Amino acid sequence: MTFHLFALALGLVLASTSALAQGLGTMPGDEMVPPLGQQVSAADVPGLAWVPTAPNTLPPDAMPTGVDAGRTVYVCRVRNDGVRIGKLVVDTCLVPMSGAEIGFPEYEVLTGDPWLIRWIPGSGLQPSSGLVAGQVAGQPALLCLVEHMGGVHPGMVIHDRCHFGLNGKEIMAVDYRYAEPNPPGAFSMRFASGGWVPPGALSVAEDAAQPSAPVLCLAQSGAEWVPGMLDGSGACVHVTDRQSIERAASYTVVVGDPSRVAWVTYEGGELPRWEGPPEFSVRIGGYRPNGPPREVCRADLGGQLVAGHVEGGQCLVVAGGTQVAALPRYQVLHYIGETQQAAGPEGLR
Repeated sequence: MTFHLFALALGLVLASTSALAQGLGTMPGDEMVPPLGQQVSAADVPGLAWVPTAPNTLPPDAMPTGVDAGRTVYVCRVRNDGVRIGKLVVDTCLVPMSGAEIGFPEYEVLTGDPWLIRWIPGSGLQPSSGLVAGQVAGQPALLCLVEHMGGVHPGMVIHDRCHFGLNGKEIMAVDYRYAEPNPPGAFSMRFASGGWVPPGALSVAEDAAQPSAPVLCLAQSGAEWVPGMLDGSGACVHVTDRQSIERAASYTVVVGDPSRVAWVTYEGGELPRWEGPPEFSVRIGGYRPNGPPREVCRADLGGQLVAGHVEGGQCLVVAGGTQVAALPRYQVLHYIGETQQAAGPEGLR
């Protein structure tokens, strides 16, 4: 999957009761809004922290960030010739350095909720903004991710490359994503494949964080991105515009605070309106180039909640893995933020 497609996936949303925010706005109360458009230290973002960690221990709120050979990995950093970012595997911080991947037994682990960070395509660029997590040769090193050989590997941006370690070697990737603080009350999209579920991925269940429930996903189908859900084989199963069934091994998931998820009932007629407090509400959907986004829906099918997309006033879902069901009564996924409408005709910005 190329990075321009991931950038496309970041825009897979449809505004409902107010205009679609781009991640900034006036926040109620005294909560600090993480600055965007500039480099900011991870330690300065509310909710994120670096915690010194001994081998064979892991902070309870350590942030799972990637996967390597089927193992979940975490972001770590060590103080050696600067401050270098690596990935925590078992009880060792593996850091790319001098062409090799070197293990360190003393390290710090990044902690915080996964929706506090969003990942921006940075292919071939030297980002002027992003989350500073280290320092190399006196220059700030940004936290980055690379999808490579079936894994997702954290690393550090040096100049215009993401340096990460794999199989004992230092690899410098031109195609990568770099981290930015995610505004409070916002969600983000994460690339995944092979059944791996990034941390914070929303599910089809009433409790969006329920680990045993099928995970919501969006898969590429031609020029479109179509909502569906992960099946037992680890593929994103979804219904195409031809009402056929496809399974995608690579997909994106919605990462967000599960306490902000609302499912709004809809049965024919117009799309549902959010009737709750005057907060920011977004209906999440898949992209299509010549029409409105395909909104995420869920429905009860024989006592089981299944997810699909809205088309023609019905929720199209996969039934029994082999058939398409068009259900007239369903719910649409909303994500409720705290961003308030800004003054001026442009609305939120």
